[in-house]
Amino acid sequence: MNKIVRCRQVTSALYSRLIDEERGSNLVEFSLVCMLLTVLLIGMVDFSNIVYADSVLQAGAQAGARYSLSHPGDSSGIQSAVLDRLVGLDHSHVTVAAESPAAVYPTTRSVRVTVSYEYEFIVPFIADLFTDDSLTLQGEARLSM
Repeated sequence: MNKIVRCRQVTSALYSRLIDEERGSNLVEFSLVCMLLTVLLIGMVDFSNIVYADSVLQAGAQAGARYSLSHPGDSSGIQSAVLDRLVGLDHSHVTVAAESPAAVYPTTRSVRVTVSYEYEFIVPFIADLFTDDSLTLQGEARLSM
């Protein structure tokens, strides 16, 4: 009996010592919070890049539409005008489409320029939310005279 009581006392003392011990808990808490904040920060950077790319695509579409109104039929010039405005984006992921309904309606001069961009995410688990690991962003401008 004495051995059982002594074993319980030792176990109880060990258990209370483990509960009261907090030397390593600060480091563990810091590492968990730091990891979470790092993921949130990178996610914010990714989201900011998407907003920037969308804004730049819209500006490029507007520049292409303005150029197309003054130079109708010049598709390489439209492409060049659009790509000049797409600062910071990978031009190999950009698609430019310009259509002018002047052939159908010869009395009006209007143009529609659509610029598409395949955005690739920085954070891999955000990319997993999408089916093809990228997001298609699109900017469109319609102008008429």
